[in-house]
Amino acid sequence: MGKKIGIDLGTTYSCVAYQKSNMELDVIKNFEGNNTTPSVVFFDPDDQFVVVGEQAKPAAMSAIENLVQCVKSKMIDRDYTINIMGTDYSPAEISSIILRKLREDTEAYLNDSIEGCVITCPAYFGMYARAATQEAAKMAGLNVFTLIDEPIAAALAYAQIKNESVNKTVLIYDLGGATFDSTLLKIEFVGDQKNVSIISCNGDPTIGGMNWEHTLLNYVIEEFCRETGEDEDSMRINIEYMIELSELVERVKKQLTTKETVRLPLSYNGNKKIIEITRDTFDSLTEHILEHTIVLTNEMLSKNNFTLDDFDEIILVGGSTYMPQVEKRLMMEYGKPIFAYRQKELVAMGAALVANDF
Repeated sequence: MGKKIGIDLGTTYSCVAYQKSNMELDVIKNFEGNNTTPSVVFFDPDDQFVVVGEQAKPAAMSAIENLVQCVKSKMIDRDYTINIMGTDYSPAEISSIILRKLREDTEAYLNDSIEGCVITCPAYFGMYARAATQEAAKMAGLNVFTLIDEPIAAALAYAQIKNESVNKTVLIYDLGGATFDSTLLKIEFVGDQKNVSIISCNGDPTIGGMNWEHTLLNYVIEEFCRETGEDEDSMRINIEYMIELSELVERVKKQLTTKETVRLPLSYNGNKKIIEITRDTFDSLTEHILEHTIVLTNEMLSKNNFTLDDFDEIILVGGSTYMPQVEKRLMMEYGKPIFAYRQKELVAMGAALVANDF
């Protein structure tokens, strides 16, 4: 019959999971051997083929206009299309290309076909965006059992991992690569009773880890130019160099998760300089972005007259919550227990639990 899988079709990264026969949750490794796949598509103008995932950005060095990123954020716009080499593509069509790679990588990993899947989507997705997600999956050759909201999927995975009766109200703090969502929901897992319901939510589809990276990128350019006398505009209009530098800066952001200081050697136009970046500097530069997520969360709580006494725990979701400043700031603001476990994969794991019930 094939396997039943859960898919987190993310704005910047996507993930697939399934539940084994022993009820253990497993995350699918893609062709490149990674647990997540960049939601990026490149249309090669020379060889007329499509590159998806890790290799898309490097392949796009000579034709950046053919690189498509963050298409999920456009799913809510029924009139949006992107023109690539004379052809208009809808967000659903681009998403289907990403989903096709996820399906093929999953089939190779499991050495089996896919019977069906559950795909997650933001709680704010309306009927049109959900229908577009369904259509994208159909074009990718996937049978969709159902769609579920991302915070509900995260809560289901949380309850499964806890492996105990759970009756509490939790705050899902979901900071991904390009979006932020904060959701308050009720979880009741007692005996055979399994209920998860959304109480309130708020967010910003333009805030995510990419904002942290853009801020750090600007800092690196400014420091390099200040130290070397190089012209900022010259660097910024060099598309190939900016792609390379953006990749380096993303790597630095991730390294600062475990390191206090990262030294970034740069070379441009004959000038060389090592830019030293401390975690304190990074946190200070991006403090205003993090604070915006706290404001949005507090707005969500206050509009329903909720106080700190009205929720019990915070569940972290999304790759950007690995940044130490996030947990530190949440603890300072709310003083609640924080559940941080496989944040990049938790939503897909919850979707896999739902898929297994079909």
